[in-house]
Amino acid sequence: MARNKVNLKMQMLQKLDSQAAFGVKKQKEIHGCDKQYNSNRNVNGIASYKTMEKYKSCCSTFCDWIKSTHPEVRTIDAVTTDVVREYVEHRAETCSNWTISADVSALNRACHSESEDRNFWKLSDFGDYRRRAEDAVNNRNVRVDNHQNHLERNADAIL
Repeated sequence: MARNKVNLKMQMLQKLDSQAAFGVKKQKEIHGCDKQYNSNRNVNGIASYKTMEKYKSCCSTFCDWIKSTHPEVRTIDAVTTDVVREYVEHRAETCSNWTISADVSALNRACHSESEDRNFWKLSDFGDYRRRAEDAVNNRNVRVDNHQNHLERNADAIL
C-alpha cells in the first residue's frame, strides 16, 4: 500500500469522527412552526461518547476480520452486502444477537452516508438476529427473567 493511502480502518474511523455530535440537543424542528419536539434519535450524528466508542470498536473488529479474509477490500465503497453477510455469520458463531445488532449499526454509520437513499443494512437481511429479552443471559449463562433483585431467588447468596 502506498504511503499516503489511508487503510480501511482509518477510513471508517474518520467517517465516524465526522459524525460526532457531542453536546448537540436531540431536538428536531417542525417545518413551518417555531415549535420543537424531542426525538429519541439524532439523525444528524452520534451524540453519545459511549456509542462512538462502541461503533469504533465494532468497526475495528470488522476491519481486522476483513484484512484476514478479504484483503482485496481496501475502501469503504468496496464493502458489499455479501461481505457484511459473511461477517455477520462469522460473528453469530460466538456473539449474541445484541452484539451483532451493534455491529450492523456501526457498519451502517461507517459505510453509508446520510445523503444516500437510506439503503442501510438491516438485521433481517442477514437472518433472524432480532434482540429478544428472553435470550438475555448473565455472565454465568443463566437466563434472567427479570432484572429485579428478588429475595427468594437470591436467598442463598444473601443468607
